[in-house]
Amino acid sequence: MSLRLSRDNKRGFTEQQVCDRCRRKGSVTCGACGMHRHPAGTLEDGRVVCKPCLELGGKPFVCPTCGKEGKPHSKIMCQPCYWKKRAGKRFKDAVALLSNQWVREAFRRFYEDLITRQDAHAVATDRLEKYFLFFAKMDSAFTTASEITAERLIAAFGAEGLRRHAVPYGFLVKDKIVPDLAREALEESSESRRQQLILERAVDTWYWQILSRFHEHLEKINERYVDRGWKGKSRRFVPRTITADLRAAASFLESMSTDQAVGSLQQVQQHNLDRFLAEHEGYRTGIRAFVRYLNRNEKLFRRLTFPTVARNLPEGVFLCRAKYEELLRTWLNPSDATLKESLVCALMLLYAQQANRVVRIRLSDIAHGRDRLYRLALGRTEIALDNRLGEMLGRYLEQRRALATMEDSENNEYLFPGRSYGSHLTEATVTYYLKKHSISSGQLFSTAIYNAYMGGLRHPKVLVKAFGITDVTAIKYLNLIDPQLIHEVNTKIAHA
Repeated sequence: MSLRLSRDNKRGFTEQQVCDRCRRKGSVTCGACGMHRHPAGTLEDGRVVCKPCLELGGKPFVCPTCGKEGKPHSKIMCQPCYWKKRAGKRFKDAVALLSNQWVREAFRRFYEDLITRQDAHAVATDRLEKYFLFFAKMDSAFTTASEITAERLIAAFGAEGLRRHAVPYGFLVKDKIVPDLAREALEESSESRRQQLILERAVDTWYWQILSRFHEHLEKINERYVDRGWKGKSRRFVPRTITADLRAAASFLESMSTDQAVGSLQQVQQHNLDRFLAEHEGYRTGIRAFVRYLNRNEKLFRRLTFPTVARNLPEGVFLCRAKYEELLRTWLNPSDATLKESLVCALMLLYAQQANRVVRIRLSDIAHGRDRLYRLALGRTEIALDNRLGEMLGRYLEQRRALATMEDSENNEYLFPGRSYGSHLTEATVTYYLKKHSISSGQLFSTAIYNAYMGGLRHPKVLVKAFGITDVTAIKYLNLIDPQLIHEVNTKIAHA
């Protein structure tokens, strides 16, 4: 049984129709062109080839279309030329479906850049169709490019839509076809959309008004941060935090309603919170803000208490001296293949940087002075990098390249570009680097501060200014590492 029957005069099936399996029976993969064809003979080196390749006698095929050597698709063109022609035909069919002239022009420029950067076979068979969906949505949502705003983009593509269409959208921004919307504006619009979806799912529940008031409370906190200058790179209370807190609150209230039959806020008790924390460890940080809000702003039968956070460092958080020296030797003498990985890890080990801060280092944070030393702004002041680390940084900058499709390295502001257009390396990638050596980011952070204090540092403020860590963290490590050092500092202060 077959869904398709056909004749093949070359194979002898002139009157009777047969299925594709029978029609292709006896075909092989040609040892020269790689096409699945009927074998015509064998070359001197033993390769079984098709008739066109046998006629060439093992000589390389020179494409009459492009004039280059390659694998033949037919007598008149090579395989890359065929797939470019096929992609061009599919592009013409697709662009005819667009109605707005500015979208047609944008799609044409995108295709011309795409076909030169990516494999023509992949463009013709899969990627062109996938990218066309983005332009089709733009065509239906915006009559002109000047109408594009962050809010309307998120409304058209959804909270996750732009992330899926990062390649075509990034090209339009780079080519100045659409306005360059700030990443912060897109993030705020995207997070606002997620927050509205959380609230909409709770409309018909008893706790909808509570969630709405909590959301307004978080927005007011965000406004206070912005009014006091916490914007841009200095942002502390970001929209993503509001989404996480709101999602945790909604999950907490929903779990009580379904599993514990709680129908009002006055029925919420301590055991409800304890059970939720035991079953949902991932919401431990997000639910803290909601509990604080309930205690201060809502009427409860009894205040809720949150488990205190242990302030002592866990056992084994410091690397032993042998392990520290082994890692340092490995990371300061990398090959070209491990240069990027070694540079990331060395910055964490020597300068007490967490993974989320290392991946966000920008090219503007780096300076190269006349003394040929590299300086890096991790905190409030620039610090000169160690000579060996500076040499590694220089090597890396020479071979630094963008990983995102159709992105050039000079268009990415981050030292370590990520695979999404305009983004940085992910923290998950750094975790993968560290797992190769069976260590964690926390161990590198603690070991870096430990070595700083043991190396003669006497003032925690130096760590704050140089490495960008908080005062509380610097003092906490000082108290844990060297009580005698604290005694010496206090004595000098008393006699000053």
